[in-house]
Amino acid sequence: MLKKIFILILLLLITTGLAIHFYNKPVSYKSIKELKQRISNQSNKRAIGLISTVSKHTGLYISDHLIYNQLIAVIIGIDRYKNLDNEYQLNYAVQDAKSVASLLKDKYSFEIISLFNEEATRSRIMKILQGDLSELSINDAILIYFAGHGVTQDTHQGKLGFLLPSDGSDKRNEMHKNISMQQIKSDICPLIRAKHVLIIADSCFGGLLLSTRATYSTPSYSLSYLFEVTSKHVRQIITAGGVNERVLDEGRNGHSVFTGRLIEKLDHIGQYITARQLGEYLKQKVYSDAIERGHTQRPQVGEIYGDGDFVFIPDKVKEEQAMNEEIDRLKKEIDRLESLKYSAKQLKTKAQLREIERNKLLKQAQLKQYQLRQQAAESESQRRKQELSYKLPCLWAQQSMKLYRMNINFFCSYAKNLS
Repeated sequence: MLKKIFILILLLLITTGLAIHFYNKPVSYKSIKELKQRISNQSNKRAIGLISTVSKHTGLYISDHLIYNQLIAVIIGIDRYKNLDNEYQLNYAVQDAKSVASLLKDKYSFEIISLFNEEATRSRIMKILQGDLSELSINDAILIYFAGHGVTQDTHQGKLGFLLPSDGSDKRNEMHKNISMQQIKSDICPLIRAKHVLIIADSCFGGLLLSTRATYSTPSYSLSYLFEVTSKHVRQIITAGGVNERVLDEGRNGHSVFTGRLIEKLDHIGQYITARQLGEYLKQKVYSDAIERGHTQRPQVGEIYGDGDFVFIPDKVKEEQAMNEEIDRLKKEIDRLESLKYSAKQLKTKAQLREIERNKLLKQAQLKQYQLRQQAAESESQRRKQELSYKLPCLWAQQSMKLYRMNINFFCSYAKNLS
């Protein structure tokens, strides 16, 4: 009996010593690196911060917290309309849609479903929205981007907005060929189980049937804020403009003013941006761009229903790969220009020499810019590693103290039984 009690007391003392030892022990970079690798191998999750982006189709995690299972983008672009006159055919909608799809796939790891021109009939759009998307899980996120015509009709209950598919019509007695906001709100959104659905329409129309309109919010990058807004359901919409407004083309990089600003913002996101924050940015920028041209275009932003918030989180691994590829490309281009410069000297063509030198200086400036971005990314990575080094002792101490308390409870229970 005394021997058993002695063994239990010895076990308790050893556990207490281990808890104190781990609580005070400094954590080396090597142990952090090994722990990160072990977590990465075991979890096989895409993440930001403590866990790196690893695999596809396994979910988006931040600090081991699930944000989304999947990111799906339905991209619709229509230049050619079957039932509209030539003057109402568009020129940039498909190009804009393809550029948005490329950005979402390469920078944010969205899976893309695309419909362009004659593919984007009403039946095919509805089949995807009411059929295919209804099979997704509750933790998925859906982005629907539409570039094409929108119309607004007056009804006895107020204005009602419509999206025009490629076989749609602007005639009042043919509105059944279009997709109304009432259908989106009542028939499409409820069938999609995903917790977040964001509709971005590069079209101008009213009658959005919003439950609330977005108000400006200062970006917060705390994890608690992010977890809160992504845990609640929501259906949101951002449109390029309101009733009787015209979408301006010839914006940034050959896109419409609205999509140009959209791509510009999403291509330069640091940690994340919510749909409300993105909508407020677009309202300000697009309105200012339009005013400079003597035009009025006011993007509309709000919730169809729900109080969550869609969030865009860049895939840091893909971002780093793209940056490295661009640096390699610029270095090769500079080497090529240097070779041309030598050839021009041999031929003594001063005009060509000046042009080559100008291009070389331009590429060197671009290279310097990408190298600075790379250095900034490395500094951020080092900061996260240091932050992790402060957190690990606490995590280990918590586990050791948990083991210590378990042994205390066991010892007390065993001693009580002996008595």
